[in-house]
Amino acid sequence: MKGDRWSMLWALLLAGLAGGRCLTILLPESWFDVDPVIDPTGPAGLVPLWVVGLDIVMLLAAAAALIMEGVRGRGVPLWMVLLWAAPVGPFLLHASRTTADLQAGLPWLAGATTAVALACVCRDGRVRRLVVATLCAVAAPIAIEAVVQKVWTLPDAAAAFRQNPDLVLQSMGLAPGSAEALVFARRLSTQTPTAWFSSPNLLATVMAACAVLLMAMVASAKRQGRSSLTGAMLLVAALGAAAAVGMAHSLGGLIVLLIGFTALIGGMVWPHARQWGGMAALVMIGLAAAAPLVAWTIGPEASVWESGRSLLIRGQYHVGALAVAGESPLVGVGPAGFQDAYMAARVPGAPEEVTSAHAMLIDWPAMLGLLGLGWVALVVVQLVRAGVSRSEEALDSGGGRGWWVLAGSVLLIPPLLGACAEWPTIDAGQQIVRVIGWVAAIALLLALSRVRIGRDAQWGIFCAAFVLVLQANVDMGLHNAATSVWVLAVLGAAAPVPDDRGVARSFLAGGIVAALAVAMVSVGWWPLRAQERLVGEAAVTLIVAPGDAGPQRHAQVRGHAADLLVEAWSHTHDPRLISHAATQQLAAVSDLPSEQAAALLRSAARTAKLAEESLPAARIRLEALWGLARLTGSQDVLGDARLLSDQIASRDPSAPWSWASVAWIAEQQGDLDVAATAARRAMQLDEALAIDPIQRLPEDVRADLLRMQGSLWPH
Repeated sequence: MKGDRWSMLWALLLAGLAGGRCLTILLPESWFDVDPVIDPTGPAGLVPLWVVGLDIVMLLAAAAALIMEGVRGRGVPLWMVLLWAAPVGPFLLHASRTTADLQAGLPWLAGATTAVALACVCRDGRVRRLVVATLCAVAAPIAIEAVVQKVWTLPDAAAAFRQNPDLVLQSMGLAPGSAEALVFARRLSTQTPTAWFSSPNLLATVMAACAVLLMAMVASAKRQGRSSLTGAMLLVAALGAAAAVGMAHSLGGLIVLLIGFTALIGGMVWPHARQWGGMAALVMIGLAAAAPLVAWTIGPEASVWESGRSLLIRGQYHVGALAVAGESPLVGVGPAGFQDAYMAARVPGAPEEVTSAHAMLIDWPAMLGLLGLGWVALVVVQLVRAGVSRSEEALDSGGGRGWWVLAGSVLLIPPLLGACAEWPTIDAGQQIVRVIGWVAAIALLLALSRVRIGRDAQWGIFCAAFVLVLQANVDMGLHNAATSVWVLAVLGAAAPVPDDRGVARSFLAGGIVAALAVAMVSVGWWPLRAQERLVGEAAVTLIVAPGDAGPQRHAQVRGHAADLLVEAWSHTHDPRLISHAATQQLAAVSDLPSEQAAALLRSAARTAKLAEESLPAARIRLEALWGLARLTGSQDVLGDARLLSDQIASRDPSAPWSWASVAWIAEQQGDLDVAATAARRAMQLDEALAIDPIQRLPEDVRADLLRMQGSLWPH
């Protein structure tokens, strides 16, 4: 039927886009993550404009799939529509204010919509088989990239760092001896691969789920009498995915991999136990969500073991995030507003300024308010349904050959691999690895497409989804843009919904999703297009400037780049652009005559004030005011700096640097008692960083704070 073919097309497009996000670097910013003067190479990966574009395409594909379901006389269950729609309002409220919230939250909207659409179109067994195969095919190139990084890339990088650490740190914009530099050196020493993800934990999460699913497919292929070649390919892929989890050195990934394999084997050995799969998953998820809080309650004793240390750190995240959720319970603090809100609520001893609580059950309510629980419920309900589903509709009778569908899915993968965006910036060896990865993905897809989704494979899909949701409550798999869409797509395919007569709901849902996609073009893609043009122009301005230019010319170029960044901010109101602009002005101060340096410092302070609601921008403004006060000796400027330092300390009260700034400025004003009290507070907070001492204040700063404390003792 023609409708079948269109449903297959949209389903494969959704699965291909979700899988493609796992195979490239998704850049939260472009160019100014590192100063272009330091690193003049262009950003490798998809810039924000194209990431948002992918999400909009996914929304349009989901809308088409839902409308096609209506054409075929099949509806969307009311409960699914309501759970999907609940968080949309808070998301739109935040997205209309700044594209930073839109960029952070749009992958969740695209992923939740994809989950609903796939749950509907995967009612056809053959469609579901190829969707699952496409989603799982990412395991091959990811595992290959992880091996290449472990064997070649990371050892070479570690050797280069050992030979000239200062040069490497300078190329990344890190100051030698800083906490960031020490953390980077520690991570490099472990030589832990990440593939195209931003952290090894994300790599381990995806690979653990793929390993479990692939092992289920191996068993299914054996029972269905598939060829030895098919079984061998699937087994090699499963073992490779499991090995990638081990290479990632992720304790959480290893634990969920073990749990997933245990559940898979248990369900295959005792099939009657599968009827309790959904409820058992709920219990395990509850335990996983509670474990960090239990570790936090136990205290430092929990950090005796590495697993306890990891849970204690996440307990810090959860305690702070619960306070954030209580700050704005109705609409949340926004997808991009969590970090600033968390810094005001984080507990003493929590060194990291995280952008997520690393817990699905807390993240969405904190960022989108109580209605954010709609997506939490959608995830949980889909998982439970996948665990208890015994409907024949969830199985695959095999259907016709459909060779054109398989050929279409093969042709679909290469252009959807976001790794293509990195092609111009990588060397020949890396390009060969990409080609091998694409070929391996196609081969794995072909092998998977030959295995029908019977009851064993259905149990394997559930176990894989269980692994993903379990890990999402102790890590950020459902928060990070590179994995969230893929995770939600797997959940959508895990439990197809039964036939529903609510045909009108299919048309209505499809129309709403299409309207949302159009709205995202207006408030997201189009402003980002203007932003990217101006940001790129600012970067090029810095890159083409003569390297031997004098301080005057250097200041002019930096100033022009800052003006372009401010203009870019006017289109999107992304506070990161203001931080970058003010940073450029501060970078131009050195070697200038006092009068011109003072003018630049005043300009940087004015620029940073445009987005002072952002803590990073407020800190940059404080740096500018403090520098200006020391340069000019102005008591008025020093008073402004003192007021701002007090505000920052109240907004980030657990940061040693906040109180150190108060101490320095108060001492400059002659207020020695306040300086001594602030210095003591800074030292107490610094000593509380026992769980990660490497992120403590530098020794020279600690010595200065100890000196200032001395004025308190006579009292």
